[in-house]
Amino acid sequence: MGWKDVRVGSGQYITLKGDGEKATVVFLGEPYEQSMTGANGKAKRRYLFNVGTAENVDKGKAAILPAGPTVATAIRAALKDGELVGKVSVAITRRGASGDRDTKYELGTPKKLSPAEVKKFAALELVDLAAEPLPSGGKF
Repeated sequence: MGWKDVRVGSGQYITLKGDGEKATVVFLGEPYEQSMTGANGKAKRRYLFNVGTAENVDKGKAAILPAGPTVATAIRAALKDGELVGKVSVAITRRGASGDRDTKYELGTPKKLSPAEVKKFAALELVDLAAEPLPSGGKF
């Protein structure tokens, strides 16, 4: 899994850096949209999601999964616009090498969680995504 223990603001971020890296996550709420103006003057957006993983469920706090608009739209579709939030796990796989400008992300078929798993993930403390700073240098 592409788990990188990077602290930015209050949360731990999940990043997939290399081709074929994969993370299986449970989405734990609606995404938060961050906006900024790029160097070219165009608006840029990214979305932050609270997620649970097998690695952080016992730590008691959600991790953060950042995503661009295309991936965020695919996540929303996979979760049936929120209907499956907290009820399924989804595998996300990166397709593209580090630095590749044509990177794609594949979402696996959502897998239903057991009632015990739903309860464990629901108990995670969520990160205040609105309090998360923009990445250093304002790039994302």
